[in-house]
Amino acid sequence: MKNVLAIFKSRSATLNYSQVLSQHGIPNTITNTPTYYQRTCGISVRFPSDYLSGASILLTQRQSFVGFFEDKTF
Repeated sequence: MKNVLAIFKSRSATLNYSQVLSQHGIPNTITNTPTYYQRTCGISVRFPSDYLSGASILLTQRQSFVGFFEDKTF
């Protein structure tokens, strides 16, 4: 199964998004953001790509949001 990283500029936005996903039953973990993604807060939210459409609907911190990226670490 492929994973997606939701990357934000703000740590609080990252943690908030993880909590929102959990409240809606979307499995996720907080992980270190790979170094090749610049201008981030250093942590991101990893979740299975099967949940991408639902996860994008729940996105509320758009001003801090950098983007969704394929997790290439696994």
